[in-house]
Amino acid sequence: MRFIALLVPFIVIVFSSNTLAQGWKDGYYYDTTFTKVSGQIKSSEKFIWFKRDKKADKIKIPAYSMNSYVTGADSFIVSRMPEMADIPIIKVLIDNPVKLYTAKKTAKIGWGSVLAGVAIGVGSGVATGVTVMPSFGGGKDIYYLYGYGPESLQSLTRKNFIEVMSGIMSDKPEIVERIKDKRMNINNVHEWVEFYHKEKAAQPLPN
Repeated sequence: MRFIALLVPFIVIVFSSNTLAQGWKDGYYYDTTFTKVSGQIKSSEKFIWFKRDKKADKIKIPAYSMNSYVTGADSFIVSRMPEMADIPIIKVLIDNPVKLYTAKKTAKIGWGSVLAGVAIGVGSGVATGVTVMPSFGGGKDIYYLYGYGPESLQSLTRKNFIEVMSGIMSDKPEIVERIKDKRMNINNVHEWVEFYHKEKAAQPLPN
């Protein structure tokens, strides 16, 4: 059963790189039949603009007509959770069994957190829900979410940060130590995600 709980607002630092692409990029999307369609893509919060090539007319592809898309090195996926109706397109930051996502909404809105009484088993388990975290930098709202997939999203908050991120990044013990000693926190998530990916890329491939 889902219920609405009051949200205690707190400020989060807006990461420097945009969550959604600003301009046309080469990429592809998967429609709802998982057919891959390649071309050029321009991202938005509820849809993408798509062109087969630079000279083609642009087509608006709403979120409900696709499952995911890729532009450059960035991957995005569509959530069909009712709580995500205003921002169905989310960016995949870490694609592990328990995944880390982010989203950015360009309008100021005063939502509360939506909680569900189910745990997904990161560490000892934390309750599900989508928490909107207002940011007062440039009128943006930043969302950090996690879950097994886009239909089981949960909020990443200061309260559950150590437990959740230690589980997601458990394959890098040295980063887990930085999580536990609070050098990594919800205000610098993006920097540490980039570092995590660099460490993964530098890891020797198994024989």
